[in-house]
Amino acid sequence: MKKNGLKTTGSFDKEIRSSTERNLKIELEDDVVDFLSEVGYNEKYWARNLQRVVEEYCLNKIYSFLANNIHIKDKAFHFQMVNNTLTLGIHDITPIVSSN
Repeated sequence: MKKNGLKTTGSFDKEIRSSTERNLKIELEDDVVDFLSEVGYNEKYWARNLQRVVEEYCLNKIYSFLANNIHIKDKAFHFQMVNNTLTLGIHDITPIVSSN
């Protein structure tokens, strides 16, 4: 049930794309989803609290990186747990080829 809350907030990858030309992607390992679900679970504020946690732990890191690298494209932001710590890695992805 907690994971479903994360999935409803899971459209956040659309928030970081100013256009499809940038080709940016967010990848979350299963243990990251578990971590965010655990930290973000709140019976009273449920989904709203989960959204805040996703923003705090993931999106703010991405926004900060993008603010300093405004021309970045064709990248994936990969979140994983390493020694019980949420870490962010960035790697290249295949460019999108326009069909025009």
